[in-house]
Amino acid sequence: MIEKLNSNTKRLGVIYFVVIAIFLIFKPEIEVFLANQGGSFSLDHFSFIIGYIIICFVILIWYAFALKKKYRFNPNHEFTVILGVTLYTLLRFNTDNIVFLPEEISIKYLDIVFLIFLLHFVAFLIHSLHQPRETLNPTHFIEDLPFKDGVIENEDIVENLITTLNGFRPSESFSIGINAVWGYGKTTFLKRFEQKIRQENHKTIVFWYKLWRNDGDTAIIENFFNEFKKQLAQDSGEFSNTINKYVDAIVAYTPDMIQKIATTGKNILNKDETLEEYHKNINDGIKKIDKQIVVLLDDLDRLDENEILQSFKLIRTLADFNNVVFIAGYHRKYVTSSIENDNYLDKIFNVEINLLPFREKRIKEELLVQINKVFPKDVNAEDVIGYDTSFEGLFLKGNKELQNQDINLTNVLSTREYLTPTIDLNYQFFLKTFRDVKRFVNEFKFNEKFLEDKKNVVLKEYILLKLCVYKYRELQNLVFSELDSILSKGAINLLDRDQEFSADSLGLYGPPDIYVYDQNVREKISKKIKDNTSYTEEDIEIIDAVLIKLFGEKSKPYYETNQNCIAKISYTNIYVRNNVAGALFKITDFINAFKANNLHKILMKYNGLTLQSLYNAQNELKLFIFRGKITDKNQFKDVLKTIDRMDIVTQSEDRQHIIDLSVSVLKNTYEGNQTDFLKDFKEVVLSSSSIGSIDNLLGDININEKRLERKELYNESGIVKYENEIFKDEFLKEVLTEKLNRILKNESLMDLKLSGYHLYTEKIVAVHKIIRSKEVNLSIKNDILNEGNFNKYLEDGFFDFTAPSDGEPPEQHKYQPKPFLDQMYSNPETLDLLIADPHNEKLYTQFSNEGWDNYYKFLKSVENPVKNDGNYTNERLEKIKRLMKKYIEKGYMSLTSEEYNSIWNQEISSPRPSRQKQHNKGKY
Repeated sequence: MIEKLNSNTKRLGVIYFVVIAIFLIFKPEIEVFLANQGGSFSLDHFSFIIGYIIICFVILIWYAFALKKKYRFNPNHEFTVILGVTLYTLLRFNTDNIVFLPEEISIKYLDIVFLIFLLHFVAFLIHSLHQPRETLNPTHFIEDLPFKDGVIENEDIVENLITTLNGFRPSESFSIGINAVWGYGKTTFLKRFEQKIRQENHKTIVFWYKLWRNDGDTAIIENFFNEFKKQLAQDSGEFSNTINKYVDAIVAYTPDMIQKIATTGKNILNKDETLEEYHKNINDGIKKIDKQIVVLLDDLDRLDENEILQSFKLIRTLADFNNVVFIAGYHRKYVTSSIENDNYLDKIFNVEINLLPFREKRIKEELLVQINKVFPKDVNAEDVIGYDTSFEGLFLKGNKELQNQDINLTNVLSTREYLTPTIDLNYQFFLKTFRDVKRFVNEFKFNEKFLEDKKNVVLKEYILLKLCVYKYRELQNLVFSELDSILSKGAINLLDRDQEFSADSLGLYGPPDIYVYDQNVREKISKKIKDNTSYTEEDIEIIDAVLIKLFGEKSKPYYETNQNCIAKISYTNIYVRNNVAGALFKITDFINAFKANNLHKILMKYNGLTLQSLYNAQNELKLFIFRGKITDKNQFKDVLKTIDRMDIVTQSEDRQHIIDLSVSVLKNTYEGNQTDFLKDFKEVVLSSSSIGSIDNLLGDININEKRLERKELYNESGIVKYENEIFKDEFLKEVLTEKLNRILKNESLMDLKLSGYHLYTEKIVAVHKIIRSKEVNLSIKNDILNEGNFNKYLEDGFFDFTAPSDGEPPEQHKYQPKPFLDQMYSNPETLDLLIADPHNEKLYTQFSNEGWDNYYKFLKSVENPVKNDGNYTNERLEKIKRLMKKYIEKGYMSLTSEEYNSIWNQEISSPRPSRQKQHNKGKY
């Protein structure tokens, strides 16, 4: 039982009995002291009584709120109350020297401590009785909780490792790597190992060290040795001071030296006699304890490249002691790819153990357990199409529900060729780990809510589809969102005839009513997957097998029996879109609004939806637009307005769809009249004074065209190559410049002005330096000079210095003016030269420096007196001027945190005449 107490409880217990013992030893002296102190107080006057009553009232009110909230007190607070009550009790009922007034009654003033103890005890009981029970609400998500107890999948490996390490006392620290991909149970393995080794080897010292919770090399060292010291302190008291000195000596090194230690190893330490002596003393102490020390390191694959290299090398080098065994969990592929060194782990770990993958049987068992939890059966109802039976029989051999065809005389004599899968599917193709199982069940349960009733689908088909899109996320947009254009179409009435589907035959038997996955579609989808994903050949085989099960041609009786199967065109969207269209909106709403040219107004209906629902609604609307056929110009303008207001149109694929749609409209609706087309397009863009998806589309076309001009700076993945023959650079510049002017005219917010300013790129010069046009620079400068605008820009922080940070502490921040202000105030002549010679880095430096000089001259020309009226705008301007002066004096180099704070915190106390100098627009 004592072993189950945590270290803090043990510590408080020791302190409690030590304090009681000391109190009893000195009890007579304490009584005399308290008696002397009590004699100096007068407790019978009226003011004391009032104060005492107020204190009691406050205590009662405070505890009343605590009890109502079921407040859990700090253990140290509870310890203080218990200790105080104990000491008071020893004085209260066992003393002859202290009179606890009032004398004439049995209840004394200080007896209020008993009331406090009673209230504390009641609060503790209430909190304990209301502890949440570990029950699963079927409406909730399943938590991916850590391992608690029981046999695990890799139990044999745990047992073998414990047997191998039994009595192992390495002369130098020994490292063992536990390699497994994400979700394969590395943490579970280590927790099970910890549990087992504590049970079987009681003398072994085992503790965890979370590298990823540290921030910086020094913290890694200090936190590790603090934990190391804490563990060893249970067996010996000689380590604490030595370990502290050892750590102090290490962290005294400069960062460069620590880096060198991390790189070259302990040979550096051997050259330092002091470090070597501390290391030897610690090692000797460990030998005296003569216990195996196991350090468990988990989640190394949470670290980035530098953290992996620095953290593990430091710990491995500096903690190279006798009897120490490191056991670390990681995903080898992630670590080696992060540090770009395949052999690095072999140098660190003496042994590497690969965890075994989960067996398909165990995956299925866990899946059925979780399904039964979230979809419990109603024992009073007969559920003939329950989820449990559907999951249980999904991949059973002989499952007729998903067979391609029935074996009957008609089918045997038929010459029609049916596709057959090249592999037999099972759950392990889609779910590799228990974590996969829980994630899938959570997603399945969430999506299943949209069905409204599971009778709307064939459950085994629905499950198989969800398994497929869970494993292969890209398929949702790549394949299943475009089934109408990808799959072949057929008619059920043609299935009992020895006849292939064709347009003529479909005409004879009515419109197509089923989707068909045939050989032509198979080749088309296979090519599309290979061109757009990094899926392996095995992945493509799995996807092919799923599509055959879902859309492969089946017998006529199958479609008649399963009226709502996924291959029936009328029901397909219920599967692939989770019936979202039916739950939140109707396709007919889109159609009617499209015909009336009011499609852009339909977005107003979705303002009250949750973010997830709004995304689904906009996505459905987007797909509807991309598939629709625009028949007149007003309809096209309506579509553009609608797209412009959609937040989800951000991907290059969507933007290419808009370009393709525009090309089609230009050709068919405008009959090739590009002038009228661009005029109407521009009208729509400028009809809004905010920045929408169309503005961002034009900006993205522009920036990628400019990147293409500098191919030496960008690889293929850094450039989006749009197929665009409509939106030329002249048009983009004209529209986006005018859009900025429209924004400025409407006195928009500063962020919107800056977004408009950054829409158009004139040139990419030097090394990745983006240059805006003279026109937009002039527009912003003129807006600043408009009456009353300067103070608005100043108050909104337009002229403030910024401190870009990559996570370094504040004292290491570098401050500089906003990087576009130099070109905004640059010399137009130099800008022309730079645009003509974009590779000239010296010319760019000249261009930038001239801009900073002109910008500083502009700031100095603005006279704003310091006022003592509570408005610090003028002081702010004066400080910015001083910062710019320092920035230029340093040769246009960033200011250190110390320099910045020194100037910014300097008091501005010399007022000047209240006037503002007039400027010539565009002077700088």
